[in-house]
Amino acid sequence: MFCSILSYLFFRDLFKDTIAITFISTIFLYFFKGLLDSRAARKQKNFEIKQKYYHEFLKAFTEQLAYICAGKEPDFETNKNFSIETGRLVIYASSEVVDFVEKMKKTPDKYKVVELFNLIRKDLELNSINKEYNFLTFKMDNKPSEK
Repeated sequence: MFCSILSYLFFRDLFKDTIAITFISTIFLYFFKGLLDSRAARKQKNFEIKQKYYHEFLKAFTEQLAYICAGKEPDFETNKNFSIETGRLVIYASSEVVDFVEKMKKTPDKYKVVELFNLIRKDLELNSINKEYNFLTFKMDNKPSEK
């Protein structure tokens, strides 16, 4: 509605005929709406791709974490999957997530897993849900964190 009023006011001075103004305004609004729709569709597609890759990363991450928490050395396949997904992370993830994962790989007992999940949620723009995951306060060595 706002755009139609603006386009009418803009084209009113160029064209004195009301039919021409209506026609030009309709064409303008049609292309403007198409631009907005294509932008929203592109954003949705990018979100779905990013979400799919994050799922693959978290799957490899939790497999690696399961071995570490059990006190076992991860097998070759688990290390390979984790390395592939960590390497792929730089393509789609934000720099905050990539930096955090690199820090977590160097000193795993210093960082909490919940911080990684919150960074991923922030990158996927899912902060509007506002859920607290307090039950995920375990460190990488499976000892509860001190609050």
